[in-house]
Amino acid sequence: MLKAEMIDLFWSARAPKLWEVLNEFDIKLKNKNEELARLGVEQLGKPNKETLRLWINGAENYHRYRARYDKLRAGRRFRGQSRAIQASRPLEYVMFDHTPADAWANVENASGQVLMQERPWLMRAIDVYSRMPLAAILTFEPPSINTVVMCMKQLVRRKDFLPPGLRNFKNFADAWGKPSFIIVDCAWENAEVSFQTMCESLSINIIWAPIHTPEFKCHVEHDFHLLSQLYWHRLPSGIPHKPHVMSQLRLDPRSKADRNLEQMTDGLW
Repeated sequence: MLKAEMIDLFWSARAPKLWEVLNEFDIKLKNKNEELARLGVEQLGKPNKETLRLWINGAENYHRYRARYDKLRAGRRFRGQSRAIQASRPLEYVMFDHTPADAWANVENASGQVLMQERPWLMRAIDVYSRMPLAAILTFEPPSINTVVMCMKQLVRRKDFLPPGLRNFKNFADAWGKPSFIIVDCAWENAEVSFQTMCESLSINIIWAPIHTPEFKCHVEHDFHLLSQLYWHRLPSGIPHKPHVMSQLRLDPRSKADRNLEQMTDGLW
């Protein structure tokens, strides 16, 4: 009963802060235990705050989200406002995006000595029609016009750098070519005149995704999510949780980094 009341309060139109809901839960639990003590009945245990937070987050759905916020935000989060971009053939639309990898990699010098650990950046290109990855650039360099060009080069060339068995098994040897349209976000490296000039010279059209709308590039965002679940989080140096949760669990994946950038790249495909 107390759990249901707490969840309903948080997801109500009143939209209270989380700490307000937790404090009210503590007061109700204390009153309930005092009542049980007078009756000589065993008292209820007190869940920790993280358990309460997980109960609240686990109860999230379209109707509760709509009640707390509004119909527009609930529709955007759970239903979408319109269909994603549809392609009628391979290489008609290709989505580009970058993100920090959810794992630490060793930074080595020329002799192979480990100097430090850093989180590399991943640049990915996904074909909208087939959902196949066309390029994957893993680098310590932050997003720039250089990383975009590296991704473009890998996109339009054969994947000869992949092992023959992998190329034949997953048909990656066929996943290359010049796209008709590329979909990128409005980051400065994509808005550079040099990038636009390069695409114009190759007869590649650019579509800029709206600001703060990751669902516009849903296929590449989904690819990032799959990579995190199936690859990054399974590495010894993987980062499977938010920083505050990692701290509470006393996890230090940075100290467990066991591979360099090249070794990490091999697992991307």
